[in-house]
Amino acid sequence: MMSYKKYVGVIAFLLFLAAAIHMMLFYFNIGIPPKTTQHMHNFVQKKKACAEAVPGRKIMVVAASGTALGVDAGEIEKALEIPTVNFGLTMPLHRYIFVLAKKVLYDGDIVVLPLEYPLYLDNPYNMEYMPYIMAYDYPYFEDMKFTEKLRFIFAADTYSLAKGVYYQLRPEPDRKQEFKLEQMDTRGDRTPDFYDNDNISIHKLWGEVTSYIYPPATNVPSPDTKEALRGFAEYCKAHHIRLYVTWPTLLRREASLSNEDAENLQKIAAFWTSCGVEVLGEPDEAFYEIGDYYDHATHLNQQGKEKYTRHLVDLLREKI
Repeated sequence: MMSYKKYVGVIAFLLFLAAAIHMMLFYFNIGIPPKTTQHMHNFVQKKKACAEAVPGRKIMVVAASGTALGVDAGEIEKALEIPTVNFGLTMPLHRYIFVLAKKVLYDGDIVVLPLEYPLYLDNPYNMEYMPYIMAYDYPYFEDMKFTEKLRFIFAADTYSLAKGVYYQLRPEPDRKQEFKLEQMDTRGDRTPDFYDNDNISIHKLWGEVTSYIYPPATNVPSPDTKEALRGFAEYCKAHHIRLYVTWPTLLRREASLSNEDAENLQKIAAFWTSCGVEVLGEPDEAFYEIGDYYDHATHLNQQGKEKYTRHLVDLLREKI
């Protein structure tokens, strides 16, 4: 019969072997993007090109897909007579969105940051964000703290890493192009033909609204999130970039906010106030009915986009 010490030794060896294999697979994936990551990178590069094409001072609306689909930068530009860019990216990039935004922001620019709530959840590690960093910004990984590197490495799914190595030996099948770059204009806005009415499921949207949650009241925002967001605010201040925070759009689920939801949102507003950043408007001013949404509880359709854009213009006109 195996002794207790031998049993523990075997378990420890197997765990070490599993960790070693995982790390080996991780490093074999560095610099090799899967197809889905290539599509995401092309989307990011086009957004960056839109921002870099603007000479001089600009307004840049920075967030994730709720902004990508729900803001009309061209209309903001017409109303305020300042070149405006829609820098709405995709939520899997999480706090890395701010790293990308810094690369195209300059002295005198104005940033509008709709507070898309998943940015406050403290789990940025997913198998879209991590392959993106591994393929296109490995120095960003290298600059992480040691403990964050370990979290990053072991948050990666071993099966996905193994599949990535497999596709280096055998061509990966092409993936459905979700980002539809041809349906984006020079200001980073989605063109009207992007919104395919045939794909809208009202029942799907109504199901989402019952499950969509605000950030947990006990941790809004989390320490790691505070560090990243405060760092972005400090970067803007140091580079003479005006930063305004606004509330995002969200499919209305009830006639009024619950006490817990209201408390969560007050904590978010208080955090930004502590950073010296002004929060414009009230949360429920951007809650719309189901007919204004496209395919998700935070994705507006063309009609909803026009409504939310007018709301942003009204808020900004008082400040700019």
